[in-house]
Amino acid sequence: MPDWWEAIVGSNASAANQNDDPDGDGWTLLENYLEFMAHPYITVTPGQSATIDVKPFFAGFYGQNGNSVTPTFSCAEQTDNGVSISFEGSEMTVSTAAFTSPHILGYNITVNDGETTWSQRFGVAVTGSTTGIVNVNVNGNVNGNVNGYKDFYDLQGRRVAHPSRGLYIQNGRKIVMK
Repeated sequence: MPDWWEAIVGSNASAANQNDDPDGDGWTLLENYLEFMAHPYITVTPGQSATIDVKPFFAGFYGQNGNSVTPTFSCAEQTDNGVSISFEGSEMTVSTAAFTSPHILGYNITVNDGETTWSQRFGVAVTGSTTGIVNVNVNGNVNGNVNGYKDFYDLQGRRVAHPSRGLYIQNGRKIVMK
C-alpha cells in the first residue's frame, strides 16, 4: 500500500500490517485499499479543489441506438465531512474546507440520460500532501507547456512522448486516452 494511503487511514507505513483490521469492519487494510482503487477516484488537499471529467466512466450514456443525448450527473451526498461536490456538465469538482483533515470518502455519482439512471461509486482521498505529479517544470516552462503542447506522464512520473491508450497525467490531472 502506498505511504499516502497509510498516512490517511492512520496505519504505520513502516510495518507489515496489511492484514490488520483496525476499524473492525471485517476488511483488512489491504482489502480496504484495493476496494478504493477498484473505483474511479480523485485526490484533493485540504482547502483546495480538484476537477475530474466523469464522462469516460459513463460512456454508454452518451447516446444509444443513434440517439444523441447529454446526460446529467448528481451526487446525493453533496456535502460531507468538509467536502463538497458540484457538477458542470460532465465535470465533477470536489472542494474541501481548509480545516478538513486527511481522510477517505466514497460517493455515489448518478448519471441520468433521460431513459436510464445508474450510480457508480467514486472515491475521494483528502490528503495532507500530493500523491502524484502536480506541477511539472520542463525546460523552464511551468506545467510542461513546451512549444504550446502539454506533456504527458505515466503514473510513475515518466514523460511519455507519444501516449497511446491508457491513463496519463497531464497538467496535474489524470487523463484517459482512448
